[in-house]
Amino acid sequence: MKFILSETQLGLLRRFNEIDRLIKPTMDLAYEYLKSLQPYPLRIKDFDLFLHTVKIKISNELANESGFQGDEKITLRNQIQRFIESNYYPDMKSYFLSRLNNNINESEDKKKKFLKDKFGLDLTDKIKIVTSVYDVPMEFDDVIGPQAIKRYLNFFGPMYLIRYDGIDYLYQDRGGEYGEVIFGSDDSEYYDNEFAEKLGIDILGFTISDLVDIYFGKE
Repeated sequence: MKFILSETQLGLLRRFNEIDRLIKPTMDLAYEYLKSLQPYPLRIKDFDLFLHTVKIKISNELANESGFQGDEKITLRNQIQRFIESNYYPDMKSYFLSRLNNNINESEDKKKKFLKDKFGLDLTDKIKIVTSVYDVPMEFDDVIGPQAIKRYLNFFGPMYLIRYDGIDYLYQDRGGEYGEVIFGSDDSEYYDNEFAEKLGIDILGFTISDLVDIYFGKE
């Protein structure tokens, strides 16, 4: 039994190596191009636009070089786009996520340097997540007690243990009407933006939640 391939199918087969050669540099160009268009850093939801941009650029380039005209050219271009998505989707998703992570890390590093240079604030390795009463130092037993901590964890989710100026603080973002709360091992309490005011970073619009994101990488 013989299989007869159309000219456009043969055209696609002849361009497998060319597509493979173009994928990486085209992803680089597409990412930088999209980044230049956005007033904010690229986000995961921008992946579909990234995928579309790569497919269009490669398919148009190869279709224009093919010598095909009219419907044959359109058919080849569509075949190349389907081939790219079918065969390179995981690689493109991995590339995009890697670039996002690198950009986030670079941005966080700049914020850390700024906070250290301008405010003398460095919380590197001084923020830990709390998901159990066993993660909380015993010094908090006389402040809020393990039973209260357990209730807060069950109802509001994780807390964060912050070490600042020789004192441990338990921070929790309770969301909505409950806001943010911080308990100090020195029996102090802070609500909403009060602790950011204590650190002097409130004038920049920083919140304690921002600090957790920067130094701990809260998801």
